[in-house]
Amino acid sequence: MSNLWDDELAAVASETFETLAFMCPMGPDETSDKSGAVSAWITFAGPFGGAIKLLVAPEMLTELATNMLGLDDESGPPTREQQLDALKELLNVICGNLLPRVAGSEAVFNVAAPTILADTSVPQNYASAEPAGQVGLLLDTGWAHLTAYSDQPVAQTTSALGAGF
Repeated sequence: MSNLWDDELAAVASETFETLAFMCPMGPDETSDKSGAVSAWITFAGPFGGAIKLLVAPEMLTELATNMLGLDDESGPPTREQQLDALKELLNVICGNLLPRVAGSEAVFNVAAPTILADTSVPQNYASAEPAGQVGLLLDTGWAHLTAYSDQPVAQTTSALGAGF
């Protein structure tokens, strides 16, 4: 069953991949094999707290960084550090665009700097948390999966704050 978080996460992620990374979403993705995935994590605090995890297919990183940094053939391929920085910035933009859509435009959040996770597991303080929203995207260069967590029940984060569209 879809909820506001699922719908908004899908919309924001699709828009961000398309406009920031020049990667075309081709529909939902339900890839179950996430071996080798690269994972980024961002937390936020405000009217409610939470986090977002982004998993991407490893083969996407080179194109992601190349597109976001505007690199050309003369620049050479992006370094691993540039690839991971591009992934973190993509997640930062997704988070920054998602929060006003689920909490309303007046809500103020403090967003921490994104980090790269050593593996695809969720950090311990969210390990048993129920996701507020999830989306898998099939992109022209691979797949991406996003999971959002909230420290309040989904109904509270969306109805009590009056999701602002």
